[in-house]
This record gives sequence, C-alpha cells and structure tokens, in this order.
Amino acid sequence: MALSWNSADGARLADVTPDAAGNISATFTVPEGQAGYYVIFATQRDAKGVDAYGTPARAAFQILGANGESVIANPSTQTPVATSGSGNGILALTVGLGVAGLALFAAGFVSFARQARRREVPVAAKVRGSE
Repeated sequence: MALSWNSADGARLADVTPDAAGNISATFTVPEGQAGYYVIFATQRDAKGVDAYGTPARAAFQILGANGESVIANPSTQTPVATSGSGNGILALTVGLGVAGLALFAAGFVSFARQARRREVPVAAKVRGSE
C-alpha cells in the first residue's frame, strides 16, 4: 500500500503492508508547505493497476502556521460570506417534483379504481330449448 501526499499520484510518503485486519501504521516526513489543509492518500493496486476495494482511502492533514496557529480564522474576525439562493431553488424544485409525482400516482389510482368498478360481470344466459 502506498501513502501519497495531496493526490493519489502525489509525492510518495511511505510504502506499508496492512495487517490481517487491514489496518496500517506508518512513519513519514511531512513535505514542506504552507499552513493549510492537505490530504494523505492510501492506495493499493492489483497487478493490473486496478485500485483494491476501499482504496484510495483519504485522511485530512493540517499543517499549522509558524507559531502553531491554525489556518482557520477566529469566527469573530471572519467576514460574512454572501450566499446565493440557488439552494432554496433546488429545494423548491425537489418539493414541486415530489408533489407532481404524488398527484400523478393518485390520478392513476383513481382511474384504475373507476375502470375496475365499471366492468360488467357476465351473467349466464338462459337458453330456451326447442319444443
């Protein structure tokens, strides 16, 4: 299994062998980088180059600033971010389509029930014998 930095094909950090339960343990040196969030990828490929089941696995990794500070700003100093109403539009569309689907189902059921009720039950005809 290969551990890579920031992408499945990124800088190779270590090669490890999973234990019987599939757990891995490795020691590696973190590459130099700016403070921020990065991803460690664990990949395992078969002889054909196909990823094994469950891989690539990912783990988030944070490099702290020079004084040990996180790159996440203090909530009191963050500036508000403007959001668009597109999330509300998608929600309204989803609800509208759901209501339309239920209405079509109900109309189909009513139509079926009316048709089933209108069927005439055949009655045995009486035949008069010739005299």
